[in-house]
Parts: sequence; structure tokens; C-alpha cells
Amino acid sequence: METITRRVRDLEAIERSAVERLVGHGLRENQQLIIQVVNVDLGGETPATGTPSGLPSWCNVYEGMSGEDISNVEQSIIRNNVSRSLP
Repeated sequence: METITRRVRDLEAIERSAVERLVGHGLRENQQLIIQVVNVDLGGETPATGTPSGLPSWCNVYEGMSGEDISNVEQSIIRNNVSRSLP
């Protein structure tokens, strides 16, 4: 892993513009950029998130469940809008 730290006030105008487009908003002079470059093993789990898909490990809520078990869980959390009375 590589970490790069740059002060916004030290960036050239073209660099600042590129970073602002990347983050989606303007930056203030008193801010600092901390950029981490990490290697990702595309064949296995990513260290930062724990799953091959890039999602956190807790997202594997259905892991080890049968299709019927999953269906039962989903049915228990789906609301029946027909029986709900609206004001």
C-alpha cells in the first residue's frame, strides 16, 4: 500500500481541477488530500471489504441458506400493502 499526502494549496491549478472533478466538489485551501494506492487481488477477497464483490462481509446474510430458507426470510420482511390502512 502506498499513501500520498498533498496540501490543496500546493496543487497546480490543473491538478486541483482534476481532483475536484474526481471528488465531485470544490476544495478549500486549508484541506489536505490523502490518497491510498492498494493492490487488489481480483481472484480473492479484497482486504478492505472482505468479499470478492467488494462488499463488506456482513452483506453475505444469505450465505449457507437454502433457497427455501431465503424465501422464508424474504417473505417475513416484505410488507403486505393490501392490509395496511392509510390515513
